[in-house]
Amino acid sequence: MTVLPKPPRGTVARWVEDVQPFAFGMLGLRPWELPRFTLREFGYLVEGWRQQEQRTRYQVAELAVWLLAPWTAKGTRLTPKDLLGTERREDL
Repeated sequence: MTVLPKPPRGTVARWVEDVQPFAFGMLGLRPWELPRFTLREFGYLVEGWRQQEQRTRYQVAELAVWLLAPWTAKGTRLTPKDLLGTERREDL
């Protein structure tokens, strides 16, 4: 039995293979849906997913601030941004 060598793979084929775990897992796409998107459209999907993740993280941080409020020192104000570390702190 002769084994034929695999044909050279193009850049798009490599990209599709690399992006499949994220597309199918995090974005919930089906295998037949991925090739239907252009690269720009897929980029928009990823950006929308990223923004939704940021909103979810912020909501969880808000809940954590409310839960931690009774144990913070008087005069100290804890914010969700403090917990997430989204703002740079120049005083460090």
